[in-house]
Amino acid sequence: MTNDHGDELDSILDAALSEYSNAEPRAGLESRILRRVQSAPPERQWWPIAGLALIAAVAALIVFVRLPARDVPAALALTPPAVPPVAEVVFPKKTPASRPAVHRAQEAHEFPMPVPLTPEERALLRFVEQQPEGAREALVQSAQIDPITIAPLEIEGLQ
Repeated sequence: MTNDHGDELDSILDAALSEYSNAEPRAGLESRILRRVQSAPPERQWWPIAGLALIAAVAALIVFVRLPARDVPAALALTPPAVPPVAEVVFPKKTPASRPAVHRAQEAHEFPMPVPLTPEERALLRFVEQQPEGAREALVQSAQIDPITIAPLEIEGLQ
């Protein structure tokens, strides 16, 4: 099974392309190229830009050298930072169970929307409200953490 139409199309395309490739350029091509090269703007000179950059660098160096050095007092330079004391725990006052409708309408437009408390957070809040002294003791004890000690590693059979 042969494709006679494909061969005919190939020969038409080959003939058209051979005519296209044998075409001569339009008259005056050389003169147009020469006119374009002669009318091109001159190259930019780099020395004015380099001179401005050099002047800016010298000015920055003069300002840097002329600024007085700031001395750090010896007491500030050698003193370790002070450790702040443990803050007093302040518990919030009890809020009423129901809120007025005005507050609920305002909260609907808050961004980001407040996230409801988890059951663990509600339990902690109840504990703090019911036993404020016990909560204060638990927080103070948790602030005093003993350092962790790790026993030396012993591996049998590698000695």
